[in-house]
Amino acid sequence: MYVVHNLQILGEAAYKLPLEYKEANPDIPWHSLVGMRHILVHDYFHVDLDIVWAVVTNELPSLKAQVQRLLNHLKSRLVDVSQ
Repeated sequence: MYVVHNLQILGEAAYKLPLEYKEANPDIPWHSLVGMRHILVHDYFHVDLDIVWAVVTNELPSLKAQVQRLLNHLKSRLVDVSQ
C-alpha cells in the first residue's frame, strides 16, 4: 500500500503545482496524475491494484524522466540567476 500512498502524494504535488509550470510542460500528464490521486483517495475501496501496478511499471519510468528534465531545467535557471 506504500505504492498507492506515494501515488497519492505525487498527485497532490501535481495538483498544487502552479499553473505556469503545468502550462510550460504540457508533455507531463498533470491532469492524469491529479485524477489518479482523486480516485486513490476518494474511491479507495474500488481501486484496481492491477491498474495501479500497470501505471507504476509502464508509466512511471517515463514520468520520472520528464520530471527530472524539468527539475534540471529549473536548477539551471537558479544557477544562472545567482551568478
